[in-house]
Amino acid sequence: MNLLVKISVVVICLVGLAACGPNCKCDVPGPALVKVFVADDGIPNVNIETVVVYPEQKVVFEGPKKFSLIFKGVSPDDASERDREYSTDDGVIEITVGKEFKDALSSMKYDKRTAQTQGESPELARHITIKYDVEVNGKVRDPKMKIIPK
Repeated sequence: MNLLVKISVVVICLVGLAACGPNCKCDVPGPALVKVFVADDGIPNVNIETVVVYPEQKVVFEGPKKFSLIFKGVSPDDASERDREYSTDDGVIEITVGKEFKDALSSMKYDKRTAQTQGESPELARHITIKYDVEVNGKVRDPKMKIIPK
């Protein structure tokens, strides 16, 4: 019986390993969800002022039927693109963070001692912050997206 249990464990492990091929994205977390809403004064707002995401992670923005996201300087889905606007008529905008940010983050240097004195974890000490505007009915809010290494 003991031998049968060992063989079963080995078979289960091999099946689990075989299920994840070379293009596996098992380490990519599920989508980050940002809720866009309009405050009583008509100014758009978000439920997460600074959304923290990883390279290749999907970010889903859900909000009013019509809204726009305007990225200036760097676009999260393509670091080489300087300005980018996303608009929707159905209340949902999906963006996948570009994988090129992985290389950019891994080449960044940071001072571990400075990060510790500022209370940052090593993962958050190396990051790329992208400012963007949320526009609804001509009014704007300016939250941030922070891309960190996995």
